[in-house]
Amino acid sequence: MGKLLFAAIIAPLLIVFAAANANAAQPPVAINGFSSEYVSNTVTENHLNLLRTTRTDIIAGDYVKNNHPALAAAIDKYMADEAVRAAKEQKDMVEAAKEQHRQNPQYFYGYSFDNRVTVNRADTVAFSMLVMCGSYTGGAHGMYGILPENYDTATGKKLALGDVFADKKLLADTLTERIVEKYGDGLFENPAERIAEAIEKNYTGWSLDYDGATFYFNPYHLAPYAAGVLRAKVFFDFDKNLFKEKYAAAPHKYAYAFGEETVLSLKGQMTHVNVTTYKGECRVKVGDGEFSAPGDYEDGRGIFIKSGDKYFLWVDALNGGTKAREILVYDITKGITPRGVLKRTFLDPQGDEERQKQIWLTNPDGFTIYKNVPRPGETPTDIGSVGEDGKLVFG
Repeated sequence: MGKLLFAAIIAPLLIVFAAANANAAQPPVAINGFSSEYVSNTVTENHLNLLRTTRTDIIAGDYVKNNHPALAAAIDKYMADEAVRAAKEQKDMVEAAKEQHRQNPQYFYGYSFDNRVTVNRADTVAFSMLVMCGSYTGGAHGMYGILPENYDTATGKKLALGDVFADKKLLADTLTERIVEKYGDGLFENPAERIAEAIEKNYTGWSLDYDGATFYFNPYHLAPYAAGVLRAKVFFDFDKNLFKEKYAAAPHKYAYAFGEETVLSLKGQMTHVNVTTYKGECRVKVGDGEFSAPGDYEDGRGIFIKSGDKYFLWVDALNGGTKAREILVYDITKGITPRGVLKRTFLDPQGDEERQKQIWLTNPDGFTIYKNVPRPGETPTDIGSVGEDGKLVFG
């Protein structure tokens, strides 16, 4: 009876313990289903261009709304609040532009208000987007910066530094080391004090990435305007003690668009990746390796893809010869190996400079992608996945 009683008591505990460990060990899963719409507009009066505006809305699709409703609601609220704020700010800018033109018509060049948003991370643990803002209201130059937004996927709560990072002092010290190493003599005095204050008071921008977190120090924060936005990154692989356990894991498969430059953890190594479309060629650089693809390419946009133990780079670029976008595929698991060209794109082929829709690739399994030149009568998109060779497979 003693053994049976012990077994009866301990068995449920073992089940609970095993379940808890199984849940704790589960890595996040990347979520597809996000798109965006970019709209540009010019406010004119008496043939005078007063204000040029651009705005991007991130859209959570039906899959996200049905499976992650708190996150979808948080994104919708942020976009709605930003629309109200931007409308008020733009109204004030129009009045200021009129007054400046009245006072100094010969030096009036028009005002501008630019807001572009990209999806940086989307999985079952966290969502992150980069909000890139810029404006010009006269003078020698405008002002710009990056203001990321980070949310807990399950609750929709906006994440603060204290939610994600375990040790603010160690975080500030690590960021100082990397900023000084990268930017050196171009910094203002006392960068360590400035960074420590920014971390303590929680007023520097940061994004929660798939493999760590990136901090953005906007112009005049640590360096002059000409230095631009300074970036420093901390990684799950190299800086695990900085992170709280919930946010210190990456999905087994994920993808993110980065434009022209990113820093990532590639096979346990901190690796710089660059994409350049210049003078007709597409040039990619991964660490110390480099490859140039000849062709009349422009507006190349890099997409990093991790698919298990394999790593790929897609470059969504405009082919100047065909006037259609296409995707150049590279396997970067070992070196840089070109794998071909896809007649597909993540930018709506029907878009233009005034209005453009975009699909954000975040999970390499089961995503929507545009056909670059859809035929009359056929659907404009396909559903596909990234195959073993890095190219597109269907079904």
